[in-house]
Amino acid sequence: MSEIDTLVFCDEDFVGKVPKVDGFFDLDYMITGEPPESGYLGGCELVMGASGIAPIVFRGIRDKAANQLVLGFLCRFSHGFAANNAVVITLKPTYAGGSHADERKIVIKPVHPGTGADIGLGSGTNQIKTDKPVADADFYKGTATGSGWDPYFPDYASSIKVRSWLPSVSEGAPQESAWSIEIALPISPAQGPLLGGITLSGDFGLFFSVVKIVPVGGVQAATQYWFPSSSTPPGNILEVWSPAASDYGHGIIPMVRGQDLPANVYAGVGFDDGWLGIGCRPSTAGPHSPLSSTINGKNSPPGTPDNRIVATLRNNGATDANDITCEFRFHRFGLGPADPLLWNAPPGLVPNPSPNREGGLPEPAFNVVAGATDREITADWPTNDPSLAAVASWDTCMWAQLSARTPVNFFQSSVRRNMTFVNLSETEGEAVVSGEGYEDPPDGAADHDFVVETFSRRIVVQELIDKTELVDPQLLPIVAQSLRGTKQGLADGGIKMLDVAGAVANGPSYKDSVVYVWQNFGYRVTDKTLTIGGTTYPLLDNGSGTFGSIANHWGLEDNFGWTFEGDSMVQYAPGVYGIKVPHKGEALIKYRLVAERDGPRGDSATKLPRGRFTPPTPRGGTDPVKAGCSGPKGCLPIGGLILAALAAIFALVKSG
Repeated sequence: MSEIDTLVFCDEDFVGKVPKVDGFFDLDYMITGEPPESGYLGGCELVMGASGIAPIVFRGIRDKAANQLVLGFLCRFSHGFAANNAVVITLKPTYAGGSHADERKIVIKPVHPGTGADIGLGSGTNQIKTDKPVADADFYKGTATGSGWDPYFPDYASSIKVRSWLPSVSEGAPQESAWSIEIALPISPAQGPLLGGITLSGDFGLFFSVVKIVPVGGVQAATQYWFPSSSTPPGNILEVWSPAASDYGHGIIPMVRGQDLPANVYAGVGFDDGWLGIGCRPSTAGPHSPLSSTINGKNSPPGTPDNRIVATLRNNGATDANDITCEFRFHRFGLGPADPLLWNAPPGLVPNPSPNREGGLPEPAFNVVAGATDREITADWPTNDPSLAAVASWDTCMWAQLSARTPVNFFQSSVRRNMTFVNLSETEGEAVVSGEGYEDPPDGAADHDFVVETFSRRIVVQELIDKTELVDPQLLPIVAQSLRGTKQGLADGGIKMLDVAGAVANGPSYKDSVVYVWQNFGYRVTDKTLTIGGTTYPLLDNGSGTFGSIANHWGLEDNFGWTFEGDSMVQYAPGVYGIKVPHKGEALIKYRLVAERDGPRGDSATKLPRGRFTPPTPRGGTDPVKAGCSGPKGCLPIGGLILAALAAIFALVKSG
């Protein structure tokens, strides 16, 4: 798999427009009545933590007229707004070399605890609050000697903005919170003081980490997603952490005078429609026909066609991307190992990697020309192959990893498909949680502790039909594939909103159809900590990914609910669970999804025992970590409490 260590900040596409820095750049699979943001067309994109809908999205572009970079960060699938949700950005003028005194760090706290981008109510049913100042932002310069940091205080009121919202969830499910920020960074001091007087070269050093606070019952923990993927993620105090040279990635600004760029660096290659862009279809089906997560084995009915494994790619760059290969690996449905080398690479899947570019009869190179979409790499897997026994099932996790034999910039070099499409009113399944590929469990235990965080979004199909021109394009393929799974679904393989509207005009009505996005995020509890804003959190490893289902149901008034069963599995809070997984072994979770008029809502029918999350002893420490506080007002360190008390006394004296 190619590490993602380069982001290319191209100029805005001529058919789009320059992004407005107001915090809004992604509709987040919702129907809000707003048109999609087009200002990042032609820019770079990075999706992080994706096994289904990604929890973190980054986009970037250069505003040529203003001579500035615009960066957008989105964080979703959170059970509440937390004070120490953060985006930490570190930059240096040139990727190669440079003085620590020229490094800059920005620590942004986007939202207010409990309320999001602002106090009070937002607009619409999703409580949208846009174009608000961030809750806090701190700026640091590298010291002239050593690795410390000195604060500086630029005016950032118009340069950093936040948006927050509450996605639509199924009745009775825990409320989901989401936010996004946009930042305008000057390329040179003439455009503003935000970077403290440095000028970014055509190849500057860039690191960032997005910190998401995860409430685990009455305790708060933290997880983080970072760029470049090859970096060693910081796990101590983020405000004082200094990246090593190897922790930086390349930030490329094309067309900078004197810049010497490798061939194809402008190309941005990744999977078409994310996790929906990989899957399996019968070998007898035509190109571009629908993909699924079902892989047929020797127990399939006689005459079942062989499997064709497919990855669909696109190139949003300005130059061709040449000689790309894709390797496919597989695991039982659930939360597989974080290391792809521990997934199955079946010998009977040919070629793998695809295409075969080595040996006596190498296949032709697979190229993705500039602007191309829907380009398919395939490999066939016979149903009678013995290696199918390890994974063949109705639901199989798939991991596709891209590489290239020429210099190619990937915006997404790896994706996992851990989501199934099901029809309700009722379905059952099993998910495996793997304990392979990790260091020994904390505190000398025999088991790893995993946290599972569950979210359930609700999409009303008729609303998509009524507002076709205002629908998030990312939502269309999910709903289209879900509807194809029903008896009244779409007959063709197109993934367009027109298909849904046409089905309504020419066939059954979808006015009572609803689609649920039920997604579970897995985190391994580590003995490391992360300190930010004066609060120390247990650090959760998000490498195990997610699993879930896209569930289609007829009945807008029906309730949707789920239950889990599993040895040693407990419920910490509604939508938050814990399970023990043997080191180098696995644990099994059984789940049931139900949609009925008088059925349970959310996980109200759970029979799991209640548990209490206890963080482990930090590595090298003697006492359990003092976990981050939960609650609507978050945590303050002792110094913060003293300052808050003094401020309150001052306010009383002043008012008196």
